Amino acid sequence: IRNSVIPQKAQQQRLARITHEISGEQPVFLLSDALHSPVHVGYLTPKIILPTGMLEECDDQKIRAVLLHELAHWQRRDNIANLLQQCIVAVFWFHPFIYQLSHIASRSREELCDNYVLAQQDPVNYCETLLWLSTRANSIVTNSHKDYSAAVAMYSNHWNLEQRICELIDNNRETTMTLSKTCQTSLKVALLGFTLLVASVSLLPGMSQVQAQDTADSQSPNDSDTRAAPPARDAETLSESVFTA
Repeated sequence: IRNSVIPQKAQQQRLARITHEISGEQPVFLLSDALHSPVHVGYLTPKIILPTGMLEECDDQKIRAVLLHELAHWQRRDNIANLLQQCIVAVFWFHPFIYQLSHIASRSREELCDNYVLAQQDPVNYCETLLWLSTRANSIVTNSHKDYSAAVAMYSNHWNLEQRICELIDNNRETTMTLSKTCQTSLKVALLGFTLLVASVSLLPGMSQVQAQDTADSQSPNDSDTRAAPPARDAETLSESVFTA
């Protein structure tokens, strides 16, 4: 954000017009040459950062698709969900399943935002937009000597462009805007596993104290070695009825 600039007045008017057509939200638009794909940032005020030069190179249809996707992230508050997700990953960094779950959650958010676009645009047109963005990003990274390590990539090793396009044009694709049953089941199973893990970790201190106490008891001398013998039980120390019994 620190290296971003405000678009020119004509660019702002164009973005405001397209945004007004698709949503009541009016985010803050910024341009940055440190990014090669559009991103949505901000927790209270939505900010959409576009790569510098993107507005001059694409038509309104592509801009509309990009804004639909990014505004869907804002409406769903995906930034907050992603923050909580990264906190969970940081806490349970030692658990191998947490990384797989994180990939599933991230991919599910992108698929749901894609469904927002498909509700208003033809899948083929949207796929052309994604292909154009990917081609442009690859060209910039290849021809530039700048460091794009901070840029947010649109795709990952777990979900490439070919897979995404194939899913978008699949006639059997679920176009729901809520989590799929598979993802919901995975999250429930993961939550149960984390609950059991936290419970087991919380029981460890108590178990350690019990084991330490047992060890101390086993190492302490017997009472019979240190305690004096009890007095004789006879008529002088017991009552008459007890002594008789």
